[in-house]
Amino acid sequence: MKLEKGTLFEICSRIGFRPRRFLIPAAFAALAAIFEALAALLLIPALSMLFDSSAPTPQALKSPLLFFGLEGVSRESLTLLFCAGTTAAAILKLIFSFASVSCSLSLSHEFTGQLQSSLFRLLSQLDNRFFLASRHSELSYLLHAFPERLVTELRPLHRNLANCLMLISYSFVLLAISWKLSFVCVVLAIGYQMIMSIVLKRLRTRATRTDSLRSHIGSQISRLTSCYNLMKLLGETEREAARFDSTVKSYNHESEAHMRYVELIHPLFDALSIVMIILVTFASHFVWGKLDLNSLPTFLVFVFILRRGSGVSSGIRELQAHYVAVENSLFKIAKLFADADSFRMRSGDIEFVGSFYEIEMKNVHFSYSSQVPLLKGVDLRIRRGSRIALVGSSGSGKTTLVQFLVRLWSPDSGEIRIDDIPIESFTSNSLRHRIGLVCQDTSEVFSGSIRENLLYGLDESCETEMKLLLSDLGLLARFESLPQGLDTAVSDKGLSLSGGERQLLSFVRTLLRKTSIIVLDEVTSSLDPETAQKVEMVLGSYASETTIIEVTHKFSRAIKAEKIYLLSEGRLISYGSPAVLSEDQRRFMQLLGSAEPVPSN
Repeated sequence: MKLEKGTLFEICSRIGFRPRRFLIPAAFAALAAIFEALAALLLIPALSMLFDSSAPTPQALKSPLLFFGLEGVSRESLTLLFCAGTTAAAILKLIFSFASVSCSLSLSHEFTGQLQSSLFRLLSQLDNRFFLASRHSELSYLLHAFPERLVTELRPLHRNLANCLMLISYSFVLLAISWKLSFVCVVLAIGYQMIMSIVLKRLRTRATRTDSLRSHIGSQISRLTSCYNLMKLLGETEREAARFDSTVKSYNHESEAHMRYVELIHPLFDALSIVMIILVTFASHFVWGKLDLNSLPTFLVFVFILRRGSGVSSGIRELQAHYVAVENSLFKIAKLFADADSFRMRSGDIEFVGSFYEIEMKNVHFSYSSQVPLLKGVDLRIRRGSRIALVGSSGSGKTTLVQFLVRLWSPDSGEIRIDDIPIESFTSNSLRHRIGLVCQDTSEVFSGSIRENLLYGLDESCETEMKLLLSDLGLLARFESLPQGLDTAVSDKGLSLSGGERQLLSFVRTLLRKTSIIVLDEVTSSLDPETAQKVEMVLGSYASETTIIEVTHKFSRAIKAEKIYLLSEGRLISYGSPAVLSEDQRRFMQLLGSAEPVPSN
């Protein structure tokens, strides 16, 4: 999986984040590396003058460029100046290091926060077909756990990049002190790495063999426990026991050898480090001659920087792994954005205020997949203030048809117009504010109190009307009898409530929103006849000022509509008022899901 060129910039462009801001912590890290090198270089003359009061004057030191222009300054002042300069450079290094880490953390959290926000907003603009590909767990991960993981991946990446800059500064200091001794150290480091790679390779081989034997023992134990009676019946227990003993002995031998290697690693590292120090000390004798108080500070700084550099270089080995982790994470985001683009629904800038004369669907085709068409050229007209019923067998496309109005889906072809204006020209939010949908799915309840579910998106001024509606539906006494009344918490998806109570919650919430159009999708499917009658009475009080679209299987509910549309296999086969529907059509409606007798004309 490779991150294509420009992917990071494309993601930043989508979420409104300037990628060049990531250069700020890098600049701070570079300044920290510069001051680290400066502190090391200033430390040499400072130590020289502190160790030996008879040390040569700055003019005689081997780094005349450091002391250019300081010939007339006294030894005491120079000592104080170098000590103060070393301290100041060290403090500035710490300040810039902290600024780099702090800035990196801030930018990482800002980047992931804007990414979360953009992803969340993107979901409301997508056709529901985007969610059919089992993306819910992936989206939940990307919105919740992924940002934290990305931050944890960016932090070590930044740290290792800072270590690279620090290693460059250390290399500069070592070369400035002695390029010959630096060359010797490079050769020794290569030898050290070769020895350690051989040891670690042998250790990994031992570990692999041990794991293989452990797995083999596990499979033998599994076979013994599952087929023990068979082994006894066939007289094979002794042979199996011998095989098991042989495997255990081999495992113990390999495990013991592996543990010996593990225990030898740290002493071996220590021994190699001591040998390295001895060899570096020996090499310094040829570079500077015999170590004395004049050359000792330079040697100590050289060894100190060498040790610091080796510690930094060990972390740089992980740079590629951290880069690949960030690369893969960004690739997931880029792929999600690319997939989402093909499901993005076009949204205009016209606000739907709820006032209209007619909604028209013309030659609408739709399919969840290209192979299985669901709707095949459906035509439909809905007048303002009317009540219509959509009736058809399961899978005939009734629910999908009404969900076009709130832009949960978009048709493959055909037109949906509101007063001759394409529905795509209206903003999706304005349509959803003015069109209330009571879904057949009774899981439209979130984790919170009953009151919060009913007044979601509304203010407390609607509470009086809310209680009246609950009373009319026979729910108020039931809810107020609960330990905390309307403030009683319900679980996610309302599993602590009955299916009928969840449907009624969704119904009341829709009525409280004062929408111009109410869409009822099998609203009484989980209700008893008495409660269904109460729903009809409440609905009747809104009928004069609201357009009602009902999806139903029940004949008794369909005949309450002014016009009935019959769908079969994705096609509109007939429509008309209940009074003019033919006897065959009325019997077809009865067979869809109701055992009620068919009234005669």
